[in-house]
Amino acid sequence: LLERILPGSQYYHVIRPPHDVYSSVLRRSWGPDNVAEFDAWYVDFMTRAWDSMKRVPIGQYHVLDLYDLADRGEYGLTTDHAHRGRGAEHFDAISQECHEIYGHWRKLAEAPQSTTTEE
Repeated sequence: LLERILPGSQYYHVIRPPHDVYSSVLRRSWGPDNVAEFDAWYVDFMTRAWDSMKRVPIGQYHVLDLYDLADRGEYGLTTDHAHRGRGAEHFDAISQECHEIYGHWRKLAEAPQSTTTEE
């Protein structure tokens, strides 16, 4: 739909480690209530994001890591290392599948120009 309204638009997917996401969504009215629910929620969310990305023309979908942007000082973001690791106590409880999905997205963020390639 967006491509029809705004042809040639660039899309940016900003990622964060799963344990940080968990800390942010825990106990929100729209988020999961525990680690088990988070695992299913995160996998579903990231899978739907992947499916959406595949519909965007190559070169228009970019994956960026929030912490990399903050470290570079771009876009008015500041680096506050105190927030990193928030939720780290849940790191081991979050499923390996969540960490693997994040790892996949992280590789996309590290790719030249942070642009996806065909798979």
